[in-house]
Amino acid sequence: MIVTQTRQISSCHDFELDVARTTKLHYDIAYPSEGKADAVVFIIAGFGEDTNSEYLQKLRRYAAETFNVVAVSVYYHCFYSRPNNGASLEFDDIDIAVLQDVIARYEVDFSAVQHITKEHVLEHLNAVFSARKKAQTMEESAQVMVPMTLVPHNGEYQNFGLMQAVDHMNVLLDIQRHFDVVCEKTTTIFLGSSHGGYIASLCAKIAPQLVDVVIDNSSYVTPNLQYIVGKERNINAPEYLVYHKHLRLHCFVQTLWTTNTQSPYCFSQDRYRIRDLSDTGHLHRHVEAAQGSIRYIAYHSTEDMLASPREKEQFYRNLQDLGFSATLHLVDNSMIDGRFIKTLEHGMQMSIKELMNRELPQVLNDAPRVIQRGREFCCQCDTLTYRFVVQDHALQSTCV
Repeated sequence: MIVTQTRQISSCHDFELDVARTTKLHYDIAYPSEGKADAVVFIIAGFGEDTNSEYLQKLRRYAAETFNVVAVSVYYHCFYSRPNNGASLEFDDIDIAVLQDVIARYEVDFSAVQHITKEHVLEHLNAVFSARKKAQTMEESAQVMVPMTLVPHNGEYQNFGLMQAVDHMNVLLDIQRHFDVVCEKTTTIFLGSSHGGYIASLCAKIAPQLVDVVIDNSSYVTPNLQYIVGKERNINAPEYLVYHKHLRLHCFVQTLWTTNTQSPYCFSQDRYRIRDLSDTGHLHRHVEAAQGSIRYIAYHSTEDMLASPREKEQFYRNLQDLGFSATLHLVDNSMIDGRFIKTLEHGMQMSIKELMNRELPQVLNDAPRVIQRGREFCCQCDTLTYRFVVQDHALQSTCV
């Protein structure tokens, strides 16, 4: 019999920017009702993907039944960041400034619009461009670019990676504390696709004392700046694209980060380095803390245009050189089977169920963790030191 449950806990504040978190973190869990579980398996979804609760519920139940594990899904900070799972489309200050340029360039008259709301703005723009196309004063295929901001559910924002990884650590510590089916020595496995795979590897970076296995499908190795400060860097390369009748909405998730070096919210080199999985100095510190005992497994398309296969290959080569068990499967056309791997595009439309079938049996067959690791890990950046300490059943995080 499989037990399912949803829990809410308090998790980290934004310790980098000193922003208080106002909402609880919740997670779903499935586990066998009798005996001890062989592992805790986190199934980590990426941006806007795998957000269907029924699908995730089936995956968790399948994992718990088939492999005798605790299967967990964490709805981490900024998880609800796409229109299909609760994010709303709004105009921020940058959007409005660009919108004013669009209105001026196309000479759109708004004098008859009584209420300037986002709905009325979009409706009026579409009406004007529709009329012009009918009058053949505008190309029929034209799509006018309008920038907008994706505001995640609960008004959250894009911290990118770090708070999301700490969330997973806090859930793990909560499970170890409240569920008799596991203990501190139970194997911990972090499995994710795309941004979920990045979170899995970032968990191993900041808390090597808590992670045994990383299974990754198509994650990036270095922080993708287009997801962090993309609107300031290149508004014409949107993070997320929405076609709205005659408009092409260039969308970026709400963020506090900026490229402005005078702002306390500047995404500086320190902020980048802590999120860079391949940082050489941190990798050497990582191997000391983990004692080479974390196992890494990854699948990555040779044709991935979003997450560099070259960077992934170099990262796994570095892990191997440092003594980690690190296996990278570079996927080409010969490996497309229509069941496990369906395409060479980012994510490969991979079946997570089949990924578990391929990798979990061998991982679970391995000897359980015997190395006693410390309860604290530090990463020195250029001017800041990031410190992660297991204390009071949570991962306490600071940067000074």
